[in-house]
Amino acid sequence: MSAPGGTFRGTPNKTIGRGKMPDFEQSPSSSHIPRPKAESATTSHGMSDVGSNATTASRQRQNQSKRDEAIRRKMEADLNKKRHNLQRPRHNRKAPPGTVLALKPSQALQIKPNTTVAEAAQLMAAKREDCVLVTDNDDRIAGIFTAKDLAFRVVGAGLKAREVTIAEIMTKNPLCARTDTSA
Repeated sequence: MSAPGGTFRGTPNKTIGRGKMPDFEQSPSSSHIPRPKAESATTSHGMSDVGSNATTASRQRQNQSKRDEAIRRKMEADLNKKRHNLQRPRHNRKAPPGTVLALKPSQALQIKPNTTVAEAAQLMAAKREDCVLVTDNDDRIAGIFTAKDLAFRVVGAGLKAREVTIAEIMTKNPLCARTDTSA
């Protein structure tokens, strides 16, 4: 940072002791570039730096979490735009106790067998679901694709998720329960 003559660039010819910062406030500068302020020599770098680093790391984690949540919401909105099939209306009747309907199940996610595993995994992550129903062209259940299928049949087998379709991986002909079935 020092020139052969021992001066800093843009400062008058005066010698500055080793380890000291030049006084930028008094140096004539026509460039109007802001210069860093010299730190006081009395500041301690003990516990305050550790606390400061922890606070900075915490702030970075919070910001990353906000970014992740924004990405998840955007993906969810994009996926909702792609899906044009209408949701079936729910009945507002009181569910008999001890039945599947009394458990208040959420609307199941549905995909087609020709969907890639990567697309299905993205949908499951965006909707925070562990499984999706695979339906044929007549909206009949052809199978189910679960996170366990993804882990064991795709990742465990070393397959590429973008090249494998759900039809190859799904659990075919799952047992189904109706809403009035005893839970």
